[in-house]
Amino acid sequence: MQWQTQQAVAAVTCTRLLERFKKLFTTEVEGSVNPVDAENWLKGVERVLVAMGVTDEQKVTLTTFSLKGEALIWWEAIQRQLAAPLPEAAFITLEQEKEKMTVPEYEAKFNALSRYASDLVDTNEKKCRRFKAGLEMNVRTRLTSYKQENYADLVDMARKVGKDVKRMFDKQEQSKKSKTEAGQASQASKFGGYYKIGSRFQHLKGQSESKQQSGQGQLTSRPSMGRGGNSSSRGTSF
Repeated sequence: MQWQTQQAVAAVTCTRLLERFKKLFTTEVEGSVNPVDAENWLKGVERVLVAMGVTDEQKVTLTTFSLKGEALIWWEAIQRQLAAPLPEAAFITLEQEKEKMTVPEYEAKFNALSRYASDLVDTNEKKCRRFKAGLEMNVRTRLTSYKQENYADLVDMARKVGKDVKRMFDKQEQSKKSKTEAGQASQASKFGGYYKIGSRFQHLKGQSESKQQSGQGQLTSRPSMGRGGNSSSRGTSF
């Protein structure tokens, strides 16, 4: 109930302020290519708002009621930009590792967002420095001594380094996998084809099956000797 009362009071206050503002300031701006017109309008509206003694937030609200046409469309576009994340901010925080991108993917996004922050990449040196700063650490470290200030050459070098880094990590992962499999095989040999995980035993996949198939391939039937030393086909032993 208290919140509703406060909202009602605020609405009444805003309406009264708007009525006063419209009486004191009757000029509406539609948009002009002449900067003098805009300056004169701004001075006039500021003088009225100061005389009214309103807050900064109220100044913005009241001022927008004097806009129309192209000027109003401009203001609505500004409001949408303020409500949405700025591409420039996304460019500043762009990082290859954080976005889990390859170097080519990072380069594509870097080029797309850099258009919204042209002052940060308006020279080759600044563009190269910014590009390096967002690279994944292993790639960036290998480019530390690279002094080339040509952006295109830097990108080519980063792509090559990125491939080398990926190959290195793939090789490390394969080595870890091989060591793990070797360890499991060694452990399995101690427990008859099973390896221990915690307090449980798990069968080494594939190993026992291949052994069984191999063993079955070697199985032969040995004829039993009947009376008189003659061989008989009855029964088999393994």
